[in-house]
Amino acid sequence: MRRMEHVSSILRSFLRHQSLEKQVSQWQVVIDWPRIVGEEIAEHSQAIELKNGVLWVAVPSSNWRQHIQFLKPQILKALTREFPGVAPRDIRCTTRAPRRMTN
Repeated sequence: MRRMEHVSSILRSFLRHQSLEKQVSQWQVVIDWPRIVGEEIAEHSQAIELKNGVLWVAVPSSNWRQHIQFLKPQILKALTREFPGVAPRDIRCTTRAPRRMTN
């Protein structure tokens, strides 16, 4: 009888075999932005993508851009701790209204 494996193990193996594991981890950084930065900052920002080591974040105003830049060292440190293999080396903001997800 064949040993049963958890679906996450099978998926992880598939992604690794297809060289997609790193890309999935990069998107996890984007998805986990609200958890990393907290509710207040997440209300006024949205991670858009992680590309070439740069995490792009949409903010509604230059004030929020400046606030994110002020907090950048702490945010990068938290991201490195949470995502050691794919943590961004920089955060850049674009001034535009963050798109809110609806349920």
